[in-house]
Amino acid sequence: MHRRTPERLPSHGRPGPALLDTAGAGSFSDDSPLQHAWRDIGTASRHAALSVETSRELYGRVLLGRALPHTDVV
Repeated sequence: MHRRTPERLPSHGRPGPALLDTAGAGSFSDDSPLQHAWRDIGTASRHAALSVETSRELYGRVLLGRALPHTDVV
């Protein structure tokens, strides 16, 4: 049996999927702390404040002197 070393881990270009692949099928269980952290990170990363497109739009509006959107999100 091979031990999974960093060079043997599935990369997918991101560390998260490789971590879940290495942890095994149990990491996808709703009760898994790893799954809980994965969902939290996924949810937080989709917040409008972290969106490049939203930030560019707001920055452009400020530079052009245009009104900012009325929203509770940003």
